[in-house]
Amino acid sequence: MIGSGIALRPALSRGFAAALLVAASACLVERPAAGAAPGAAAGSTHSPARLPAADDFQRGVSYAHVHRRDLGYGSAASRASLVRLRDLGVEWISITPFGYQETVRSTQIIFRGDPSLRDSALLRELRAIRGLGMKSILKPHLWGGDFYQGRWSGEIRMASEAEWETWFRSYETFILHFAALAERGGADALCVGSELGAATESKPDRWRQLIAKVRSHYHGPITYAANWYGEFERVPFWDVVDWIGVNAYFNLSRSLTPSAAEIERAWAPIASRMESLSRRWRRPIVLTEVGFRSVDRPAALTHGWPEFDQDPRPNPAAQAACYEGTFRALWGKPWLRGLYWWKYYSSPDGEGPEEVDFTPYGKPAEAVLSAYYRGEPLPRDLDKSAPGAEHGGQSGSSARPSRSSSGER
Repeated sequence: MIGSGIALRPALSRGFAAALLVAASACLVERPAAGAAPGAAAGSTHSPARLPAADDFQRGVSYAHVHRRDLGYGSAASRASLVRLRDLGVEWISITPFGYQETVRSTQIIFRGDPSLRDSALLRELRAIRGLGMKSILKPHLWGGDFYQGRWSGEIRMASEAEWETWFRSYETFILHFAALAERGGADALCVGSELGAATESKPDRWRQLIAKVRSHYHGPITYAANWYGEFERVPFWDVVDWIGVNAYFNLSRSLTPSAAEIERAWAPIASRMESLSRRWRRPIVLTEVGFRSVDRPAALTHGWPEFDQDPRPNPAAQAACYEGTFRALWGKPWLRGLYWWKYYSSPDGEGPEEVDFTPYGKPAEAVLSAYYRGEPLPRDLDKSAPGAEHGGQSGSSARPSRSSSGER
């Protein structure tokens, strides 16, 4: 998913990286320290099944970098946020550094020069996660200067074989850099790409070559995060990765406030497709991203950009119902290896139930997440059960946009 934050503006190739970094820095707002750890939740009629303590299920969240040294990856503020997530029951953290290209037709990827995220900070973050007893997956993404004009990563497509080769050489430099960092930092998994459907469809053999090179730099499990809108069933190289990754923004309901049962039923045919895919390739599936905004009809256009929503109405109860229905439908499935909820920030937004982005921070959905991840009963009153959040302050954005039209055709 790609989303809210950088106000990108047109720039010619030479000034593109600088323009991106200036825009990223300009949109940042200072955020408060992380909230306290959650307390015990009250009981309810629905109790999540407790998965065995020794299982390898990835109880995960996507974790975005705030583009300031004192608030981003590797900072004390981020460590406080990680502690809070650990206390919620989160065990896996998805770290998402970015590469940038000017348009979906550009052949060059820029990924060095961000003053807020040097390699040393990324290594500190990976080691902090391990030091807190959690695990990490390093999941680099691409962002383009024309994404706010309706483009997205799945449309990165070259006009000739020569251009494809130039782009893949640039992408290889990008991903091998992060593969080496994952190895040095002790990351527990690596994602070699996210929602690059045109590239996976056009050049499957090139991806196989790339993954073989990645394995010479990084020796842990590898996945690729496919878009939900068809790509995940068309990727031809699942046999050379360890897990099938799906960014799972399926549209499940047009109800204003869907019930958990409605969302659970809507997942059934999708779960069947994913189970068939897992059996076909003999690989477990990880939902490398899944999420819902806290607005009316959160499951109707699940992938929609908050920036393009003209008059969003806050509805945290609807978000919580979508979380609960998703957990009910998928929790404990033998073919599913993990879930990563989109998204939390390296320093909390100070956002409460009136905020309309994807984050569950301080909202009833967070209580659902914690109950399932900790194997505890769901709270009786989800409208008043957001655990351990301290609201107030201003809403900010990470320079990685919240959820874009990535896949979202």
